[in-house]
Amino acid sequence: MSTLPAATPTLPTPLLTPEDLAILNAFLTRKLSPSEFMSRFCYVKLGDTTQPIQLLPHQKLILDYAFSHNFQNIVYSTVKKSGKTAIAGMLALWIAATHGPLSEVYCFASDQEQAKGRIYKAASDALYYHPQFNARARSLSFDDVLTWEVTNMYIRHAPTGSLIKPVACDYKGEAGSNPTASLWSELWAYCSEQEKRLWDELTPPPTRTKSYRIVETYAGYEKESDLLIALYEAGKKYGRRLTHEEFPWPYADDPPVYVNEKMRLVMYWDEGSIARRMPWQTPEYYAVQAATLRPSAFNRFHNNYWVASESAFVPVEWWRKCAQPLPPSIEAQPVIMAVDASISNDCTAIVGWSRHPEDDRKVVKRFHTIITPSKDHTVQAEEVKAIIRSYSERFNIAQVAYDPYQLHHLMQEVSQELGLWCFAFQQGQPRLQADKQLYDLIVNRRLIHDGDPECEQHISNADAKEVQDKLRIVKRRNDKPIDFVVASSMAVHECLRLAL
Repeated sequence: MSTLPAATPTLPTPLLTPEDLAILNAFLTRKLSPSEFMSRFCYVKLGDTTQPIQLLPHQKLILDYAFSHNFQNIVYSTVKKSGKTAIAGMLALWIAATHGPLSEVYCFASDQEQAKGRIYKAASDALYYHPQFNARARSLSFDDVLTWEVTNMYIRHAPTGSLIKPVACDYKGEAGSNPTASLWSELWAYCSEQEKRLWDELTPPPTRTKSYRIVETYAGYEKESDLLIALYEAGKKYGRRLTHEEFPWPYADDPPVYVNEKMRLVMYWDEGSIARRMPWQTPEYYAVQAATLRPSAFNRFHNNYWVASESAFVPVEWWRKCAQPLPPSIEAQPVIMAVDASISNDCTAIVGWSRHPEDDRKVVKRFHTIITPSKDHTVQAEEVKAIIRSYSERFNIAQVAYDPYQLHHLMQEVSQELGLWCFAFQQGQPRLQADKQLYDLIVNRRLIHDGDPECEQHISNADAKEVQDKLRIVKRRNDKPIDFVVASSMAVHECLRLAL
């Protein structure tokens, strides 16, 4: 009986090629600090040219200190336009390249689009701008050996097999995950219960000798940004501020660096005008910003100060600067009417706005009526209809915009009896866009009104609540009416949206 020859043992395919192992060894044995790695391998675009990132001395100190002292929770917070997101993206690359095979780095933001558009994009850009990046292959190679592969879904460090991923806020989807690092952009905006649970799920695991939760952000809103407030207080209230003896801060002010050893937290929190340390943060830039931003927004963006979520919609002085003689209306010029009302106890405002007859980027107030109820006078539907009818006889009313929550039945009657196009203006995203647009028109003096004191009072009563990058006009107090402002927001928005 013949004997079969012994099978040749099959050797497992190595995970890494010898070339890959050589590159990996170079990364790991050289033990590059974050600042060294960024300076050697990460590029940025300045104007029309690309160049290696040039970190300022204080940035190098902060980064290298944070990752050489066994911290797990790292907060990097300073004023807007200080390169926070770019630095976070480069940190993601550094961790993927230097923290061992098959590491995973998650880049979080409030939704999937933001996740891809902030830290993840910054990491991609740092590779894309490298002179050896192959845009067609979407890869970066050194000596013809693949080092980085960039896709829409992940960035892969080829020598280690480590991945950087953009991740949206889905705490159930991330339950049980074990990343080497999670990076969080603008933590002030994480206010929902789902986002808070996600934050809890991504607590650095004790099974890893090195794991991080890294936050880049500026200040948020008092009584709203709970996650960021907790970190802020852990550093400032329950931690300690480093001294010049402990931390070689290159400026005269005390180091804005706080540590909480119990939480393994280090926090860089730079605030006030002194925090504007970048060469492009010039007085001229901030003069323009101060002239166009609401004071609370300026303080949050450019001083890194905590602010209340609600503040004055616009300074009344800005409104007054828009007052001037109204340009005459051309014959049959379309006018948008808007009605904001609570038919029982609140004010009712009926306003009309048109485009400027000589500059269609501007809007002009054409009329207004504000009905204020009293003990002896409750606003009646017939009274509102009579005013609408009167204006429709004097002006070419192209549309009547209204809040459908309070006025749907009344506007159905107006449409049937007067033959006007009545448009239910939704109070969700459309109102947020309209309120922000009204603010921008006032700031840029593209809105013209007649200086009526009753209208000015409603402007003075109005606060604005910031919702992401938009605004919601709200009452400062329940007894302070703002109906003229809300109605004007809807009318102005439709005036510019429609091809009138």
